[in-house]
Amino acid sequence: MIYKMSKPMQFKIIAEEKFSLEPQDIDPANPKLEEGEYLIRMEYAAINPSDFLFTKGLYAHAPPPVDSVTGFEGAGEVLKAGPGADESLVGRKVLVLSYSGVHCNYKIAKRDALTLLNEDHYNKHSQTHFFINPVTVLGMLELVLERKAKAVIQNGAAANTGRLFTVLCKRYGVPIINIVRSEEHRELMNKLGATDVLIRSHPDFEKHLKEAVKKYNIDFAFDCVSGEDTGLLVNNMPPGGTVMFYGVLSGKPVTGINPGILLFNTVRLEGFHLVPSYLAHKPAGFAEGALRQFYSDPIDVYIETEEISLDKIESALESFADKKKKYIVKF
Repeated sequence: MIYKMSKPMQFKIIAEEKFSLEPQDIDPANPKLEEGEYLIRMEYAAINPSDFLFTKGLYAHAPPPVDSVTGFEGAGEVLKAGPGADESLVGRKVLVLSYSGVHCNYKIAKRDALTLLNEDHYNKHSQTHFFINPVTVLGMLELVLERKAKAVIQNGAAANTGRLFTVLCKRYGVPIINIVRSEEHRELMNKLGATDVLIRSHPDFEKHLKEAVKKYNIDFAFDCVSGEDTGLLVNNMPPGGTVMFYGVLSGKPVTGINPGILLFNTVRLEGFHLVPSYLAHKPAGFAEGALRQFYSDPIDVYIETEEISLDKIESALESFADKKKKYIVKF
């Protein structure tokens, strides 16, 4: 098979909030692959909230390592298999999940970082959602079903993950109340079939929140915002309720929790991260099976996307905070 080799480049962090587009030290025609490694020609990669927070030093408790390549997820084609690697993967389309960065033309990874896609699933949905968002919402739904939650509430509902989770809850008959930031976002959620939407900026928001918790007997909440929003959810959970914390869209630390709620009402504040959820199911092929099902019946959540090149990542990160679109790097 003959490939047109693109110039190997990568987008790197060179200092605190300073970046550089640099050549990759790799020969795509003759890569140096170790045992069990594959060479993937990247075709698409995402810019997610986790990427934005990572580059700002607000993710994983520490500033990002200097010389690290940005980007946690993307998709591409396996070009070569190293010693001991499965040759049948060559030519296959794969999703790539990597903490060592995917904002590069060529990626070397082992099998556990790759998720196989059927050719007919390699479409605009997989190029938009990739791995992180769908596996996150599938893991969230699994928690809701395992714990037999009566109803759930989520903030940041208009974000990509929130939109997916809303539609997925509707599919599985889980009552869900969505918290958004504006009337525009409420109209979007209504378009997705959401019937109960609270606007965070409304002067009577907390009153409406209390009413919704009581009316629907909500005992499970998902928080992707942090800051004082975490305190609002915790303080309004019923005895024995759970707030599952999975994001920091506000970029702020958790505040405003009434300790008496945790102590006397035994409300729990827990963390959720997709990697442990994914690894716990990996022996059963959870991710690949779940994603095949996800992409065979794709969820259209009306995400506005813009394709950009590698050299536009820095400007995309600078404008990411408006959260009005999702940027997809096209190689």
